[in-house]
Amino acid sequence: MTAFLCLGKVKVALFEAALLVAVLAAATSTFYALSTPVSAPMGLYTPEQIHISFGDTTNDVVVMWSTGTRSENGSTFSGSVWYGNVSEQLVYAAPSQMWLFTEANPDGVQWVSRATIRNLTPGSTYYYQIMTDTHTQSDIYKFTIPKLLSEAYPMQFVMFGDMGRPGEGSPTVPHLVTEARSGDNTAIIHIGDMAYDLDSDGGKRGDEFMRRIQDAAAIIPYMTCPGNHEIPGNFSHYRNRFTMPTREETPDTGSLWWSMDIGPVHLISYDTEVFFVRKDLVQAQIDLSDSRPHQSQCAGAAQEGSMDCGGRPSSHVLL
Repeated sequence: MTAFLCLGKVKVALFEAALLVAVLAAATSTFYALSTPVSAPMGLYTPEQIHISFGDTTNDVVVMWSTGTRSENGSTFSGSVWYGNVSEQLVYAAPSQMWLFTEANPDGVQWVSRATIRNLTPGSTYYYQIMTDTHTQSDIYKFTIPKLLSEAYPMQFVMFGDMGRPGEGSPTVPHLVTEARSGDNTAIIHIGDMAYDLDSDGGKRGDEFMRRIQDAAAIIPYMTCPGNHEIPGNFSHYRNRFTMPTREETPDTGSLWWSMDIGPVHLISYDTEVFFVRKDLVQAQIDLSDSRPHQSQCAGAAQEGSMDCGGRPSSHVLL
């Protein structure tokens, strides 16, 4: 297996982050909205801060969102993600679960929901919409599942670290949205240091950040890796706001580290911060990395590259 130090060319370099684009030969995903997403809360039950990520495989998509309050009947079932192959026929439903997020989040939006759409068909296009149990709904979004590895064609990622300047004038976000809507990229990979910080202002800063990235994160898998700015509250904002692959295998660490295959690439995301603040978790992270063999999307296909992500020493990715 060949390892490369260079990710490719620098696509965008602005004040907050350097957006890097890596091009590989494999499958790609296209995720975009059919209408303008909600950019600010419109009511206590309105889904906001919508974002998606890959599940344990690229055939699974996790949808997350937040609401200002729980369901009227007090249950932890907050509604479903309805989806289908035609926007007018969202005939399948993926149920969600809701939980209360208060750790280091006294003033932020505290009800978080997650649903997983599983076993989607490679190369197929799906439409989805969040419908809460109060019949409040989101806009309709559209995504295409990556093709099989045997149907090789160019793959491209958007990668960056350290993004979170306060306020609506963030110069990087419009470029990020443009890349997300282009259909050229398989995923966004944010390598640590978000919002500066997610827990600031009692969690309000994190809500502002999630709303700001929604135009991109709701339409392309937004994969994440924690940095030192995610440490406060025992990584509580990172653990509650994002769901990454292998979460079910490591429920106590909540996506702090993960690995998966995307086309010919085996992607491993490390939490480099545990070496400084949670040394009791170091071995568990190593064990998970060692126990996840490279898988391929079709029989007989071999992985062609390995990509390791980590927030330290300088928010970089090695390919």
